[in-house]
Amino acid sequence: VISGYTNEISFNFSVRRKFSNKISASLSYAQEAGGGPAGDSLFTISNGGKSHNLGLKYSLNDNAGISAGYSRPNFGKVSISSSGMTAVYSGNSADTIGVKFQVNF
Repeated sequence: VISGYTNEISFNFSVRRKFSNKISASLSYAQEAGGGPAGDSLFTISNGGKSHNLGLKYSLNDNAGISAGYSRPNFGKVSISSSGMTAVYSGNSADTIGVKFQVNF
């Protein structure tokens, strides 16, 4: 697989709030320009995208906590041409969830 990289512009806007000494939350929006609307590799099908994210953290005590997050990236439209055939990927998104249990020693 041959991959090429280009310079891209991306940004992330985040808002965080600490509700108490135990609970905090964050919201963020991210956008990336991507490498372009056309390509020739099925392994690099990114034309940028936008992402909405939510995070929560709950501190159980001074040494332990639980964090959870949700992200929904929307991927940009891209056309892939390979071996004389063309595939168009558009309207794609993903839902991701993460949970972390933290213990400090």
